[in-house]
Amino acid sequence: GLSLLLKGIREDRFAPLYKAHLTPKARLREGRILALKGLATAAIDVSDGLAQDLGHICDESKVGVRIWAARIPLSPQAREAAALLGENPLKWALAGGEDYQLLFTIPPEKADDIGEALSPTKVSIIGEVVGQSQGRVIIFPDGTERELKPEGWDHFG
Repeated sequence: GLSLLLKGIREDRFAPLYKAHLTPKARLREGRILALKGLATAAIDVSDGLAQDLGHICDESKVGVRIWAARIPLSPQAREAAALLGENPLKWALAGGEDYQLLFTIPPEKADDIGEALSPTKVSIIGEVVGQSQGRVIIFPDGTERELKPEGWDHFG
């Protein structure tokens, strides 16, 4: 939504993007469920960009991560807006923020239960936690791998 607003583009078809930017909804209910049921081993809201906030989890937990780019949820409106502006919607997801979605880790054996526990909120499993020595990697649909660098908002930069 921010890129559209900065360009002065206001169209009804992009209303969900404007709303996500201007009035983000914190996932309080989902956070409580994760905590009360002991499902998450780590969690953070995505307010500084997926790559940046995932980096915080990796740093604090002393782990690495493998993320599958194709599994990162991108709305049809975000894809359409990116095409209109000549932008990459994946870059927005990785380096954007302010949407306050929850990013969390769960043990693999709980993966099948997480969707039901957080219903009706949609859950996307976008990667796996690995040993710190394996680094932080994003895997693209064609199989290429790239280091996942912590791009996003830096409060102290």
